[in-house]
Amino acid sequence: MLMLEGERLGEPRRTGKEGERFDDVYSFAIYKKLTPACEPPADAAAARKFFDEHPKVFQVPPMARLSRIMLPAAESVDGAPVMDWLLAQAQAIASGGTSFSKVVERAESVYQTDPQGDIGWVVLVEDHSILRVLGSARQGELVGRCGREILAISSILLPSVSLGNWPGTK
Repeated sequence: MLMLEGERLGEPRRTGKEGERFDDVYSFAIYKKLTPACEPPADAAAARKFFDEHPKVFQVPPMARLSRIMLPAAESVDGAPVMDWLLAQAQAIASGGTSFSKVVERAESVYQTDPQGDIGWVVLVEDHSILRVLGSARQGELVGRCGREILAISSILLPSVSLGNWPGTK
């Protein structure tokens, strides 16, 4: 994209690199040209003014730490259809009979194409149907079908957080 933008802006390419499809140095030069420098506030009053005018900059968006079990809907585990097996595992997790990590281990032995278990933090601010479902799910809740797979999610939700007042922020 930066290569195309540079060409659109009429920026000359580096000598000897005109015919190359990708030129990281040229792309970086275009990036630097397009992004304005971020100047630090001149003094404490300017910093406070920025804080007062941009409160959303000092907020952490809602996020969820996700662990998943993703199995093909057409498969069976331990002689049961995937959805039935996952429902039984969800009940066992809820009652303390097993842990999500043990269910992940079993799922990994059945299906190894997609990563199972911890998949990291997800920011829940985009308007996407899966993110809306994840944002409304309770920890350890079985989410349901996702295309041809069945998806079980264990999540730790972190609501939107303000980083505090001015004295705590500076």
